[in-house]
Amino acid sequence: MAAKDAPAAPAGEAPKKGKKLLIIVSAIVALLIVLITALGWFFLSSPSGDDEGDEEEEEVTQTRKSKKKGDPAALPIFVGLDSFTVNLAADENGSGAFMQTTLSLEVEDLEADATLKAWMPRIRNDVTLIMSGKKESEVMSKEGKEALAQEIKDGINSIISPPKKGKAPEGPVQAVLFTQIIIQ
Repeated sequence: MAAKDAPAAPAGEAPKKGKKLLIIVSAIVALLIVLITALGWFFLSSPSGDDEGDEEEEEVTQTRKSKKKGDPAALPIFVGLDSFTVNLAADENGSGAFMQTTLSLEVEDLEADATLKAWMPRIRNDVTLIMSGKKESEVMSKEGKEALAQEIKDGINSIISPPKKGKAPEGPVQAVLFTQIIIQ
């Protein structure tokens, strides 16, 4: 009964405190949104005086384009291929081995990367067939690996741009490089 006897709070005080709290929270949220937006704009946009980045990017593009023109100062462009694991052809004594290798292709320009990706299933198939046709004794020496690299290069170039009569295949691949090779 004592609760009934207690004087009740004025009806206008509770809603006033709630409205003040709502206004303060809304102001803080709005301030945070403005602050986050300003920081995002600041970090994601480049200043108007930053023409150096554009010039550097243009120089790299020009350097890579000049590679096609035969400029020796141009940077090389490499395209990495996934690993290959193949069973090698059996040697004379009937023993077989396997070879696991990872290749990188040196190409003439950036456009070749897109071309290689478009032809990648066919390239992987032909590289696998070329490697699996080799014997362990053929690929153990340095000369054997160089001959294999040349054969792979010619194979890839003939896929992308079929050879003309009597000429070696010409294409975007300038060299095949072994980045890893294991023969067991």
